[in-house]
Amino acid sequence: MEFRKQIKAIAFADDLLIAVKAETISVAENITNIEMNKVLTWAKYNKLSFNEQKSEVVIISRRKRKEN
Repeated sequence: MEFRKQIKAIAFADDLLIAVKAETISVAENITNIEMNKVLTWAKYNKLSFNEQKSEVVIISRRKRKEN
């Protein structure tokens, strides 16, 4: 399976980390959705499934958040 150049995928045992680098959160979200569809299609073809309750999304940004 091939990913875009903005994607870094790291697999270890039954864990998968997908790191996305983008200029904005919305661009990162769009890229992630496209690439996750590839992962889900691959998993379905290989009769694998993911536990949604153990899955997480973490946003790491260099921008400081504005406080209310």
